[in-house]
Amino acid sequence: MKTRMVAYRAQTEPLLPYYGARGVLRKVDGMAPMDEVYRQISGVLSGA
Repeated sequence: MKTRMVAYRAQTEPLLPYYGARGVLRKVDGMAPMDEVYRQISGVLSGA
């Protein structure tokens, strides 16, 4: 887990401000129940 978090902070996290500033960043609550996460992801992918 530690290795994965180091990779996330180095490679993925820096992209958040870039896409956020362009208005294309979409957030999904990954801690919500699985059916809710699925609904949110489906909505993002369908453009809803």
